[in-house]
Amino acid sequence: MQKHTKNKMLAILDELQRKAQRAGERGERRMFTDIRQQIAMLHHVADEGMTREERAAFDDIFIGMEQALDALPQVPEAGVMQETAELLGGLVQYLMGKVQAARTKKLIVFLPYKAAMWDSLESIWMAADHDREHCKAMVVPIPYADRNPDGTAARWHYEIDQFPKYVPVIHHESIDLAALHPNVIFIHNPYDDHNVVTSVDMRYYSDRLKRYTEDLVYVPYFVTGKTIQEHFCQVPGVVNADHVIVQDENIKEQYEKYYPGGHPPKGKFLALGSPKFDKVRSAKRSDYKLPPAWKRIVAGKKVVLYNTGLTAMLRNADVFCEKIRSVFRTFRARKDVALWWRPHPLLAATFESMHPERYAEYQQLVQDYKTARWGIYDDTSDLDRAITCTDAYYGDGSSLVQLYEATGKPIMYARYEDAKDTR
Repeated sequence: MQKHTKNKMLAILDELQRKAQRAGERGERRMFTDIRQQIAMLHHVADEGMTREERAAFDDIFIGMEQALDALPQVPEAGVMQETAELLGGLVQYLMGKVQAARTKKLIVFLPYKAAMWDSLESIWMAADHDREHCKAMVVPIPYADRNPDGTAARWHYEIDQFPKYVPVIHHESIDLAALHPNVIFIHNPYDDHNVVTSVDMRYYSDRLKRYTEDLVYVPYFVTGKTIQEHFCQVPGVVNADHVIVQDENIKEQYEKYYPGGHPPKGKFLALGSPKFDKVRSAKRSDYKLPPAWKRIVAGKKVVLYNTGLTAMLRNADVFCEKIRSVFRTFRARKDVALWWRPHPLLAATFESMHPERYAEYQQLVQDYKTARWGIYDDTSDLDRAITCTDAYYGDGSSLVQLYEATGKPIMYARYEDAKDTR
């Protein structure tokens, strides 16, 4: 039973006991109507906050209370009302003992938005899901929108069907977080309304989620090298979270240094590592089955993961597409190497929002590559498959590089100066 549910039930039972005592003392039948309403509230709290198995242990007592009230005649004698009140009082006392003795479980809700970023929460969810004696873990994907240059929503996305099959996801419309009031809520999108490219549904902005839980925890969707840019440490999710889990002590110190005002609450930042590293280090090629078309492309070849990122595009927008075409020409001519292209999941949306004048060119480049079928185009949510099933990395500097380094495989960065020289 959740702590929140337990406290609610005890509060109702305490009031119910007082009303039963007053009803017996005064001998007024109308007071039993109030008692019936209290029992209805008890039912509602149990329905909202208990599992079916937990509820079963209390159903007989609920039924006993209702039967005692149903047995009252329309015009009962004072002695009958006194007996009924005493019976109800005894049942309430017994129920209070059962509620107080019930084992309290922590309800932990995970609110991922992009399936491709689920690895930033997965190992935490796995630990909570494994400890079912003490935790109840729920994964509730939430909707997000690509944004127009003026900030309005261009397209809405809901990726609930893209999560791994072993993750039991729950549709967000079936969950009332305010009523549920989880002990802990985990998020990996910290921006609220401060991202010009995408936004989660405003119902899930961190300032609102903070009202619905005892502990709002932000886990970055990315990992970084030895430094982190200042603005990442000042976004709403970082400020509103009760705890922020970061990858190491060095990055923790920078979060604390750049935190607004420079004096974060003690214990707010926890250097517990990133689940993204957990996923990469534990994955094996045998864990993944490639589509037949991809298997044909990589057969007998070394495979290079080609990553194109947001920062590189924004800094080199004028030559970005030409650089990609140059890479394609090089790899298409090779018979011993296969290219596995995985653009950042938000690259197209960022083009559309930040550089709409080049959006059509990029879209055509993607379509031509996919149609030619000489290389892999990977826009799936499974980043770890791409890292695990390739032999080397080539492309832009991004958080993906830090993950790839954990594999010990070769890494080479793309240079855009060459593309600029050929204009």
